[in-house]
Amino acid sequence: MTSASAELLSTSPTDAPSTSDTQPTGASVGAARVLIYASFWGRAWRDGEGQTLAAEVAQALRRRVAEAGLGLFMQSSFFFDGSWYEGAAPPQMNTTLVTRVTQVLLDRAVVPEATGRDDGATALLVIFPDASLLQGAVDTPGWVGQFQTRGGNLSHYAVAPDVRDASDAGARKGAEALVAPAVALVAAMRAAATPDQAPADGRPGDQAGQGGANSAGVEEARLLPLPSLYAEARIPRFWLDDEDLERYLVKLAWPLNLEELSGAGLILRRASALIDAKVLAREARPRPASQAELQDFNNPNPRVTIPERLAALKFLIGEAHPDVALVERILDGVSDPALAQLRATYLKNGASSFLDVVFFTYHKLRLARTLGLETGPARSVWDIGCGGGHFSRVCRHFGHFVLGTDQQHPVYGDIANVLGVERTINIIEADTPTADFGRRFDVVTAIAVEFNHLYPRGVPPRYWTLDHWRFLFNDLMRRQLNFPGRIYIDLNCEQRDGRGVYNVELMRLCAQHGADVNERRGLIDWKFDAPIEV
Repeated sequence: MTSASAELLSTSPTDAPSTSDTQPTGASVGAARVLIYASFWGRAWRDGEGQTLAAEVAQALRRRVAEAGLGLFMQSSFFFDGSWYEGAAPPQMNTTLVTRVTQVLLDRAVVPEATGRDDGATALLVIFPDASLLQGAVDTPGWVGQFQTRGGNLSHYAVAPDVRDASDAGARKGAEALVAPAVALVAAMRAAATPDQAPADGRPGDQAGQGGANSAGVEEARLLPLPSLYAEARIPRFWLDDEDLERYLVKLAWPLNLEELSGAGLILRRASALIDAKVLAREARPRPASQAELQDFNNPNPRVTIPERLAALKFLIGEAHPDVALVERILDGVSDPALAQLRATYLKNGASSFLDVVFFTYHKLRLARTLGLETGPARSVWDIGCGGGHFSRVCRHFGHFVLGTDQQHPVYGDIANVLGVERTINIIEADTPTADFGRRFDVVTAIAVEFNHLYPRGVPPRYWTLDHWRFLFNDLMRRQLNFPGRIYIDLNCEQRDGRGVYNVELMRLCAQHGADVNERRGLIDWKFDAPIEV
């Protein structure tokens, strides 16, 4: 990243606008300070030139926000999605896309979620460079909206028009183009404000984990812009650019050199651990589920209790639906306090979603029904990649023997312990015979397949060839399946030319040998009366 791209992070007090000739930076919505976060979405911002322009636009926008008295410009962030920057056609901009990505940023704490009690009024200004996405969806000067987050709070946003301009005046023109959406956003927030949405003292709350330099009561001229945060859709994480962070720390310690401060490294490491612990404790703190959470069963939610997730299932399919009572029976005896301990431990883990045992039990129940395991005689099932053992719990409820195998994983192992099911550590490898488990199976399942990666993993990723798959199928026929038997595979997308696609060649190979396949969903359902050679 060039020095220009880091200008946002190293502005000296003399560069900032004077508070004597600008309006107050604490524009109010009711009595709350507006905290404006700019977020640059899409592939155009990923390369060096794009990030340079973004930093310059953000720096100029920061000054214009202060001059217009709109609020307090806080932190810049970047959101990348593989389908937006590796040559594939990006998604059409619409309300669903904006709310989905904004919720991702809130979940990962890239943007703080304002509760309306002590966080001030938080607004997100989305800067989307692909103007073609905005056609028919937004009108100049910008598209302003709001939605209820999973936490039950109101999130305000504005989608800005195309601001790319690599000329010398690009940053100034870009910032000017963004002022109108920012004005419209703050105006809409003011119009929608109610007294219980704003703190009485008119000050933003403590931005935990976002840096202490932006505390309330500090003059705009002395504010330090926070380091930019980067989030990526395909990887459940966000990160800081090292150069951005270094410049921020140097400015924070001015006029001293941070590396010359005795014990500075130890202090910062302890501070980082303390902040992480406080953020995790805050997020894991028990709280009643919001109305939005009690009505949302479209995605897993590991933060809330079994009864609360059952309430969401009832809202989805109806309280009298027999599946509600069936899920309750399957999960009878599962300890919610034990799951609460796992939530406190693993909430930041990428696999934490599997702590929502109601969500995954319901979907594994539907899988068991698809495979005919809800009724009929007892059968033997091998579940490859069993995760936390939700499918094992369902199969055992219906009286089947089930072997769940997967790689070693602390989250999955602890979930399986709470569910009272066993996990066998076993890994499927290319061109390697499967293990001898001392028995054969009537059904072999592999859901959300991950074993088809070739190692070592790299960029771009490499996957099994058809010959690798043939070896596995023939091995299963010879050594694992009873007949009649069944293989059911639910594929994950493979990254090809920047796009996530299912392995159509594999599905067509299976179809040629009698399998029922769904190319749109990546499903292979293969029934056998006798062994075949693939």
